[in-house]
Amino acid sequence: MQGNYMLDYIDIMQMFHCGESKARGIIIAIKTISDITGFAGRVTETDFQAWFNSPLKK
Repeated sequence: MQGNYMLDYIDIMQMFHCGESKARGIIIAIKTISDITGFAGRVTETDFQAWFNSPLKK
């Protein structure tokens, strides 16, 4: 992934092989870490990478 391509719930569903509600939950989790554009229901690849590479909370 390069640049700031926007990911929506369908992209997340395909990436994680999950259903719509789980994908929307992942988007919400991503937005708690990073939300560059502020678009509802979508995140950038940069947002996703920031979330994916963030340390797990214990």
